[in-house]
Amino acid sequence: MPLSAGTRLGSYEILALIGVGGMGEVYRARETKLKRDVALKVLPEAFARDPDRMARFQREAQLLASLNHPNIAHLYGIEERALVMELVEGPTLPCPVPVETALSYAKQIADALEYAHEKGVVHRDLKPANIKITPEGLSGGMVKVLDFGLAKAVDDPLPSADPSNSPTLTLGATRVGMILGTAAYMSPEQASGHPVDRRADIWSFGAVLYEMLAGKRAFPGESAADTLATVLKLDPDWDALPAETPASIRKLLRRCLTKDRKQRLQAIGEARIALENPDPPQVSGTGHRFLWPVLPALAAALTLALAALAFIHFREKPPAAPVQRFEIAAPTGPSPSYPILSPDGSRLLFTAPGPSGASLLWLRPLDSLEARPLNGTEGNNGIPFWSPDSRQIVFAAGGKLKKIDAAGGSTQTLCDAGYGFGGFWTPDGKIVFSALSPTGPPDLFEVPEAGGTASPLPGVDRSVREFRGLPVLLPDGRHFVYMRQPASTLAVYLGSLDAKPGDSKKLLTNAALFAYEPSPDDPGLGYLLFQGDIITVRSSPVGTLMAQPFDLRKLEITGEPVLLVDRVSFASASRTGILVYQAYAGTGGDQLTLFDPKGSALQTIGAPGRYQRIFFSPDGTHIAAGRSDQNPATLWMFDLTRGLGTRFISDPAGSEFPAWSPDGSRVAFMSPRGGKQNLYQRLSNGGGEDELLLKSDQRKIPIVWSRDGRFLVIGEGGSVDATASVLHFDSQGHAAGDPVLFVRKGLGIDEQFSPDPTGPPHWTAYQSNRSGRYEIYLLPFDPNSPTGAPATAGEWQVSTGGGSVPRWNPNGKELFFLAPDGTLMVADLTGNPKSPTGLPKPLFKPKGLSAAVADWDISPDGKKFLFPIPVAAGTTAQPFTVVLNWTSLLKK
Repeated sequence: MPLSAGTRLGSYEILALIGVGGMGEVYRARETKLKRDVALKVLPEAFARDPDRMARFQREAQLLASLNHPNIAHLYGIEERALVMELVEGPTLPCPVPVETALSYAKQIADALEYAHEKGVVHRDLKPANIKITPEGLSGGMVKVLDFGLAKAVDDPLPSADPSNSPTLTLGATRVGMILGTAAYMSPEQASGHPVDRRADIWSFGAVLYEMLAGKRAFPGESAADTLATVLKLDPDWDALPAETPASIRKLLRRCLTKDRKQRLQAIGEARIALENPDPPQVSGTGHRFLWPVLPALAAALTLALAALAFIHFREKPPAAPVQRFEIAAPTGPSPSYPILSPDGSRLLFTAPGPSGASLLWLRPLDSLEARPLNGTEGNNGIPFWSPDSRQIVFAAGGKLKKIDAAGGSTQTLCDAGYGFGGFWTPDGKIVFSALSPTGPPDLFEVPEAGGTASPLPGVDRSVREFRGLPVLLPDGRHFVYMRQPASTLAVYLGSLDAKPGDSKKLLTNAALFAYEPSPDDPGLGYLLFQGDIITVRSSPVGTLMAQPFDLRKLEITGEPVLLVDRVSFASASRTGILVYQAYAGTGGDQLTLFDPKGSALQTIGAPGRYQRIFFSPDGTHIAAGRSDQNPATLWMFDLTRGLGTRFISDPAGSEFPAWSPDGSRVAFMSPRGGKQNLYQRLSNGGGEDELLLKSDQRKIPIVWSRDGRFLVIGEGGSVDATASVLHFDSQGHAAGDPVLFVRKGLGIDEQFSPDPTGPPHWTAYQSNRSGRYEIYLLPFDPNSPTGAPATAGEWQVSTGGGSVPRWNPNGKELFFLAPDGTLMVADLTGNPKSPTGLPKPLFKPKGLSAAVADWDISPDGKKFLFPIPVAAGTTAQPFTVVLNWTSLLKK
C-alpha cells in the first residue's frame, strides 16, 4: 500500500507519490533536518524481505553513491528501505525535438555515460523515462540522467500498453542467462540474456538519440516480446530521420545501433566528440540545374567577399563575455569558510560544521540547489585542495594528510601532517602540500600520490624559520607560486620544483595568494589572484581581492593590479572562468560580554568590534583589548566602574596585543613602528612616553607577565605555530638583556604563568597542536634557570578531547580552557598539578559563542568570565558569491 502524505520514514516526511515502477514507489519527501525536498525510492515490504532483491538494492546504492556529475541525479544516502536521491524537477525526455536541441541533449547524456563508464559503472536501463529535463533547461539546457545501477525487480511482467516504456525486465539475479533492461532500448546481447558491458549503454544511447530525432522508437513492437524480436532481427527506419540530420550524426547512429557489439562504437566518448563537431546539415534538391555551370564563379566571388569581410570584422576584438553573479547561502550551521572551486568549475568545496557540530567538508554542485556533507572528512582542519581532474580532494585531519574521492567513499591516509594550508599535484605523480612542521611554522612537503613518507620539498630556502603555504602550480608544470611570511608581513614568492635553495624570488608584498588564472586571450599570460591591503581579523586575514598580471614566459609580474572586490576573507577560481569569494561580514563583529560561573550574561562592554587579546587589569577595574577591525589596529581601554571605553593607544603604525604588568601600572604591547616589530610599554593611565622594551625584526607578541613582575612571556611566529621566550625584568621594571628561548613546542600564543600567591611562578600552561589538534599542557618553570625550563623538565597533558586558550583561576588551583565546540572546561589542579584530580569538566558554554573564539579572560576574583560574542550569532552566515566570466572585469 502506498505511503500517505505525512508518513515519517526516518528523518523524512512523505509529501506526495511521484510514480510507481518495478522497484517500488517513488515519493517526494521533505528532509526535516535540512529542510529540503528529496526523492525517496521505497521498496515494497515484500521486496524488503527478499534477500536477493535487497542485495540488488544495496548494489544500486553503492553504484549511485560513487557518481557525482552535473548530468547525473545524485544519491544522498539510504534511509531504512529507501534510497534518498536528488529530486529532479521537470518532464522526462520529450520526443521528437529539433535537431539542434536533440544534439545538445545527447551530448549531455554522453557526458554522463562517459563519466560513469570511467568509474566502472554501466547504466543498463537508459531510456527516455530515465532522463529528465530540468525546468531551466526546457529550451535546450540541463539534462539529468536517473537510475544508474539497475536494481528493479519485477517478476514475469505483464504486457504493457506502451512497450517503449515497459517495465524493466529481470528474470532472477543479475548473471549470465538473465535479462535486465527495458525492451525498446535493450541491446541485442541484453535481449539474448548475455553479460553486458558499456557497449550496451552505447546501444541504448543510440536508440534514445534516434527517437529524439525521428519522433518514433527505433525498435517498435506491440508487446515486450515483439519489441525484443525487433531488436534482435530488424534495423531502424533510417529514412525517418529528419533531412537536416548531419551526415556525421547518421553515421554515429549506425555505429551505436550495430547489432554485433564488436563492430559497435566502443567508447561513448567518441559519440561525445562527434556531437561536439557535427557536419553541417545537407539539404538535397532536384531543381535549379541551370545554376550549376556558374557555381564555381559564384563560389570564387563569395570567397573573396568573405575574405574581405573577415579582414574587417575578425581583426576587431570580440566583446567581453558578460559578467554574471549569484550567491550561494550557507548550508547549515555557522561559519562556513574556504570556498574552493574544482578545477573544472563544476563543484564548490567548503568547510562548515556537520550535523554533529564537528567541522567537515561540504560539496555543492553549481548546478544543484543543495550542498551535501562529505562523510569521512570530520575533523578537517586547514585548507583542502583538489586533484587536477576534479575527482579527488586532499585534506588534513587527526594529524594525517588524507585523500577522498569527491563522489564519496572511504578516505585514504597519505602521510603524517598537522594543520594543512593547501597544495597541488605534480605531473610526475607527487602531491606537494603545506602543513604544520614538527619543528616550526607550516612548511612545504611532498609525498607520492599513493601515500608514503612525506619529505621537505627540495629547492626551498629554509635558512629562516617562516610560514610557507598555499602553493599553486603554474601551467608549465614546474614552477609554482606560494606564500611566505619571513616577518609579520605575508608575501608571494615564485618557486620551482627544479630549483636550488635560495632560487625563490619575491613577486608581491603584503599579499595572501589564492589562485593562478590563465588569460583567456594569451596562453603566455595569466593573473595571480591575491588578497592585498591585509588586516588581521580574529586571526584571519581580510583584504581586497586583486588580480595581478603575470607573464608566464618571463616568470614575472607585469602591469598594474586590478581591484576586483573590496574586503574579502577568501577566494578561489576555476580554469573555466569562474570565481568564488566570501566577503568580509563587516564591522558588526563581537560584543564583549561578562558571564557569571553559571553561564548567565551579566553585562556588555563597549561597542561591537573585532577584538583580539582581551584581559582584565590585575585589580579587575579595567579591560585592555586590541581591535583588529580598525586600520591600523588599535588598543582600547574599558573602565568597568564608569562604563567608559577609550582608545588607549592610537598610532599611525598601529598597536596590538596588550599585556598587563602585575601591579597594573603598565601595559606592554607590540607596534610595527619604522617597519620593525618592536615591543613597548606605556603607563596604564595613559601618561608619559612609550618605553621601548625590545627591538625586533620578527613578529613578537607580549603574552603574560609573571605575578612577581620578573618575567614576561613573548610569543613568536603566529596564532597557529609559535615559540615562547622569556624576557627578564630588573627590580625597576626595565627589561634586562635579550629574551631567552623558553620552549619550542608548536605553541599557540597563549602560554600562561601559574598565579602563585607569593614569589615566582612554578608552572606554565600552554596549547600545542603537534599531535594534530590543539591540546592543553603543563610545563614546570624554574625561575633560577637561564631558560626558565628545568634541565629535566617533563610536560603533562591536561585536556583529553582538544583544548585551547588556557587561563588560570587566580587562586592557582584550577585551570580553565576552551573545548573545540566553545565549551568552557575546568581542570582541578589542587595538590600536584602533575596529577589533576579527575578529568576536566564542562563549566558552561556561553550563549552565542563561536566555536572558533581565540580570546577570553577571567576576572581576578574568579567570578566573572569575559567573552567576545558574535553580534549576529544564530543568523545566516556570510554567503559565497559566484562570478561567471570574471576575467571580463579585467577588460573594463
